This record gives sequence, structure tokens and C-alpha cells, in this order.
Amino acid sequence: MLVKPFSRLFDKGLIALTDTIFTWPNLITVTRIVAVLPVIWLVHAGSGEGQSHYLWVALALMVLCEVSDWLDGYLARRMGWVSSSGKVLDPMADSLYRISVFVALVANGWMPLWMLLIMAARDLGISEVRLLAQRARITLAARSSGKVKAAVQGVAQFVAVLLYAIGGGSVSNDMSFAINALLYVATAVTLWSIIDYAQGVSEALRQNSAVQS
Repeated sequence: MLVKPFSRLFDKGLIALTDTIFTWPNLITVTRIVAVLPVIWLVHAGSGEGQSHYLWVALALMVLCEVSDWLDGYLARRMGWVSSSGKVLDPMADSLYRISVFVALVANGWMPLWMLLIMAARDLGISEVRLLAQRARITLAARSSGKVKAAVQGVAQFVAVLLYAIGGGSVSNDMSFAINALLYVATAVTLWSIIDYAQGVSEALRQNSAVQS
């Protein structure tokens, strides 16, 4: 009796339950959402003088999150546990986790706010487009630019936290230059991903119009 109302929430065009959302890949994906607040707290706590041990713990947690990102996709494909809920949950967890790390970097003064706004706008925009596409029954395939964006952002985040951890909460001019360069590259790739997904949406709309006509 309790399952039916719960299922209806996912049958409104947002998430179609082909079987169940309680699969191992989805549960692993949820760990990245759970890690959001601890990562923000650890990175921010590690910005103080003599508190770099928090950054090392944050790095360990960041590695686990990156491994979970690979593992949930691997299990879903390998074991045939691909689900509609997972296709929505996985990119949402990735975006939420990565944005949380950038929020911590901005809070520490290690990254300009405008970069965070671009990255957050991209992820929020793509998430909304995915939901609208599902409601319109339009297939919006994953773009390679999204994977490249995630990889570059992940490297920039890891290197930034690593260098501050090595420096005990501060960095040399050379380290600061390297961090800023990576963040600029990550921002540029994010902008490229926005353009690429806009082209993908345009292509999907044209194909959908052709089918309906």
C-alpha cells in the first residue's frame, strides 16, 4: 500500500521506475550526495593555520567520491542494473558533489565567485533541460563534453586541495599560479560544455519534430 504513492512521485515524467530505485549503483550514487556537507566542512576547516590535516581527510573523501562515480556506472552496465532513476540520480549527485567542493574553495578565498556561478548555472541548466526533455519524451543523449568537464573539474579540485594541504593551508606563488590556471581551464571547459549541450538539445528537437511530422 505504501509503495503505490511513492511510485507515483516517480511516474510524473521525472523518473520512470522500470524496476526499483534501490539498486547497488543508485545506493553508491547516493554516497556522493551524503558526502557533500562533510567535504564542504573539511575543506573549509582546513583553511586555518595548522589545520591542514582536515584537507588530507577531505582529499581521501574526494578520492572515494571519484571512485564511487566510476563504480556505480560500472556496476550498472556490468550487472544490467541500468535504470531510469539512475540516469537522473547519477548526474544530479555528480553536479551536487562537484559544486559543493567549489563552494568550499570560494568560501576559503581560493577561487573567484564568478567561476562558481558559471559552473553552478551550467549544471542547474542542464538538469532542468534533462527534466524538460523527459517530460516531452525527447531522448537527450549524454555528451562527451559532460565527461570531459567532470574530469577537468575533478582534477582542478583535487590539485587545489592537495597543494593547500602540502602548503599547510597556504601556497607559494607558483602553486597559486598552477591552481588558478587549472580553475580557468575548468571554467573554459564548462562554457564549452554549455555550448555543446545547447547544440545537442537543438539536434534532439529537430529529430523529434521530424519524427512527429
